Amino acid sequence: KFQAEKSLWSQPVTDGTTLFVSALDHNLYAINPKDGSKIWATNLGGAVVYAPSLSADNSTLYVTTLANEVLALNAKDGAIIWRKPYQTSLWSQPVIMGENLIFGDLSGNVYAIAAKDNANVWSVPVNDPVAGKPTVVGDMVYIPTENGKLVALRADGSLAWMKTFDGKLYNGPVEMGDKLLVGVVGGKYPLYMITNQNADVWQFAPAK
Repeated sequence: KFQAEKSLWSQPVTDGTTLFVSALDHNLYAINPKDGSKIWATNLGGAVVYAPSLSADNSTLYVTTLANEVLALNAKDGAIIWRKPYQTSLWSQPVIMGENLIFGDLSGNVYAIAAKDNANVWSVPVNDPVAGKPTVVGDMVYIPTENGKLVALRADGSLAWMKTFDGKLYNGPVEMGDKLLVGVVGGKYPLYMITNQNADVWQFAPAK
C-alpha cells in the first residue's frame, strides 16, 4: 500500500518496472510496484487530476496541473526538464502525437506544443471547455468537450469534423478498428458507437 498526502484521481502509468502516480497533493510519485515504496516524488506546484503521459522510450513524463502549467519530467529521477504556463486551468491529460503534445484548457482551446522543448506548434479554439484525455488514432486526434462536442482534428490542427452529443464528454473515445466508442455523461444514452468518419452506428441505453 502506498499513501499519498491527498486524493488520487487518476490511474497509475507504468514503464514495466516503475509506477508513476499523480496526486491532488501537487506531487508526481514514482513507486516500486513490488512493495509500494517511494522511489521519488516531485512537487509540481499544483494539483493533478489526470495521469501523466509517458514517452515511447519511457524516458519522459508529461503532465498538466491546476496551476495552469504543462511540465516534462525525467522519468528516472523526477527532475523537471521544462515547464510552460497557461492562462486557464488544464483539466486535460496531454497526449503524445508524433513529436507533439496535444491538450486543451477550460477556456475552450486546444494546443499542440513540441514535446522536446514546449515550442508552440498550433492552437485551435473549439469554444467549449476541454476536460479529459484526447484520443490519438494515426494522424487524427479526437478532443472531448464538457458541452458534448467531439472534435476531430488532423495532425496540423485543421478540423476534420465535429459531432455534438446529448450530454457531457469527459474523455476521448475508445478506438475500435474504424469505429469510435464514445461515453457520455448526463445524456439520454451513456454510450454511442460512431465511425471515424462521423456516421452513427448505434446508441445504447441500459434497461430500467
